[in-house]
Amino acid sequence: MSWSATREGWSPAGRGGWRPLEIAAMVAGFVVFWPVGLAILGYLVWRNGGWRNGCRRSERCEERVAAFGRGAFGAGWGGGELRRDSGNSAFEDYKDQELKRLQAEFDRLVAEQRAFGDFLDTLRRAKDKAEFDQFLASRKAADTSGPAQA
Repeated sequence: MSWSATREGWSPAGRGGWRPLEIAAMVAGFVVFWPVGLAILGYLVWRNGGWRNGCRRSERCEERVAAFGRGAFGAGWGGGELRRDSGNSAFEDYKDQELKRLQAEFDRLVAEQRAFGDFLDTLRRAKDKAEFDQFLASRKAADTSGPAQA
């Protein structure tokens, strides 16, 4: 990462980042009394336009958000790499078939997981019912033997 001088001070190149003195003040604030460090952190985040990390006053911000929505930064099967056309129709057909097969396998596994969860719920209910029946039987036995002893 390269650093460049801006009107506000030294910051990472191309960003309105935090200055080393601000980071040191925040760390010192956390060391001395954590609410002070938290207040400094909140101020720095607010001053830099929130957590959007460089989108403040940038015409490229909308482009970045739109690209993120399209999955260019890691969404889907392997990110934006698989969505790019290779230019070879045979490979694209093969890729589509494999993705469909993988999606079908994923759906099958999700259905199996759901069925297994239902099976475990049934087992838990049966176990709970057996334990409750045993409790009722022990209470009934205690009630019948209790008055006879008294």
